[in-house]
Amino acid sequence: MEPSFTTKPFNPSSRLEVRRLHLRRQLAVSCQDDASKYWKHAGKGHKIPSNFFSPHHPKLSNKRQNVPLADVDHEVWAGNISIGTPPQQFLIDFDTGSPDLWVTSSSCPIEACEYKKSYKHSISSTSLEVPDHVQVDSYGDGSFIVGSTYIDLVSIGGVTANMTFTSAVYMYQFGDVAADGLLGLSRPLQDQQNFVVTAFAQAAIKDQVYGIELASNGSEINIGGTNEDLYRGSLKYHNVTQSEHFDTYWKIGNAGVYVDNQAVASQLETIIDSGTTPVVLGSEDEVQLVYQLVAESSFNDTMGFYTFPCNDTPSVGFSRGGNEWTIDKEL
Repeated sequence: MEPSFTTKPFNPSSRLEVRRLHLRRQLAVSCQDDASKYWKHAGKGHKIPSNFFSPHHPKLSNKRQNVPLADVDHEVWAGNISIGTPPQQFLIDFDTGSPDLWVTSSSCPIEACEYKKSYKHSISSTSLEVPDHVQVDSYGDGSFIVGSTYIDLVSIGGVTANMTFTSAVYMYQFGDVAADGLLGLSRPLQDQQNFVVTAFAQAAIKDQVYGIELASNGSEINIGGTNEDLYRGSLKYHNVTQSEHFDTYWKIGNAGVYVDNQAVASQLETIIDSGTTPVVLGSEDEVQLVYQLVAESSFNDTMGFYTFPCNDTPSVGFSRGGNEWTIDKEL
């Protein structure tokens, strides 16, 4: 069976629900489960080691594995991962709003790649290239990357799994981002499995769970569990919904917004996205209702978001499933 590609063009009308969109896969191909088919039909004659898709870790990890995260320039939450044998280290943006993993390629010729660590497939003994496949990952803000697809060992906080990823040979609007690539942890789909799902399927972790602590200092991501030292009480669970345009997001309905203890909007569809810096609300009318209650706020047509004076920060709170959270003004 030949690899099949599906095209999903970006739909501008989908901005109605979410002001900033994240990674949307334009060309998709499923190759991790049976990569040997690609070599067979491409006529390459490559031989895949018989143990390549077996776990490359000594034993099942029953304990969560944490990776420290840094708030880089108030833009991305970045931490270290490694790829290949021997391991090649990368500083990666952990993004719960997109599905794919990509890192800069050593073959990237443009200036944007010059100051980033790059993946060298030729020095990794466990690297396999998916032939005749160009991956294009694009963002709703116009940024994108283009690259070749590889399968190699990916390690995060002591958890290792064989994973498909993109080695970017070209990128647009990523040159000023202080990270070597991006690792998506969004909702898994049939042909888009994030690292946690992949590691669980390969018995590298006991639980198909990850937890993230985001703060000015001491941020971390835990693979295979949560850090109970970082929260009080029990975890709150919410049903995740799905829609046509946002099928990979962790999307939760029945949410509300409060400004200075005044209810502004309810029954909202919201997403949990560590890769989005603005607060995500809903329709433009609902966003306007919020900022009508914020003194001296105004909409910047060029940048596409609202601003307000820092010396008059309002009290803003959110609710989901009957639980309310108020944002600390000092943040």
